[in-house]
Amino acid sequence: TREVPWGVLIAGYALLIASSAGIFLISSLGHLFGFHTFDGLRKRGMMLAVATLAGGAWLLFWDLGGPYQLQILRFIRYFYPFHPTSPVWWMGALLAAYAFFLFVQFFFTLAGHKKLAFTVGIFTFLAAVFAFGNLGSEFSYDITREFWNGPFLPLFFIISALVSGAVFTIILTYFSPQRAAHPELSRRTLTALAKLTVLFLGILLFFHIWKMLTAV
Repeated sequence: TREVPWGVLIAGYALLIASSAGIFLISSLGHLFGFHTFDGLRKRGMMLAVATLAGGAWLLFWDLGGPYQLQILRFIRYFYPFHPTSPVWWMGALLAAYAFFLFVQFFFTLAGHKKLAFTVGIFTFLAAVFAFGNLGSEFSYDITREFWNGPFLPLFFIISALVSGAVFTIILTYFSPQRAAHPELSRRTLTALAKLTVLFLGILLFFHIWKMLTAV
């Protein structure tokens, strides 16, 4: 409705897509940037990123009417010719690119092709940042909700993705069977993830406080 433009399905979609991007960004700290504390998250992190991405796409499918209304066909119909001034068009393009690179990297990782996985991982990393930053830009254009607009929102969404990704990864690491096999590495990983979560939450808190002060 006009009063409630987004329901629980679209909120769940945003949460799962954010978590997928955040999980991948966190898990890539090991094999892309050399932070060896996160080395154990490589395969498990990508597997969870794929699962949450699929869950987000499933919720979006039902939000668009599922098999009964098939509004998702409108995305396909209007994808070409290109609409570079449309944030929704970029959402489809960037999320498709992120999903493609993520699946390709996951395949190369499982196949043991480390160099190819590393190369594709760079593109996956960039696609994840731009895809979820663009999703934030969609909300930033909505001037009917004063708190949820402005140029800061894409960065806010990326940091939110990192928060949810870090929390999902903490849960995954805590309940992983490898935690008992490698207790010291798991302990260091959980400690590092906890510190990252506090850091990202602090940044979000800064955003919220500054936004409210500006509004007042």
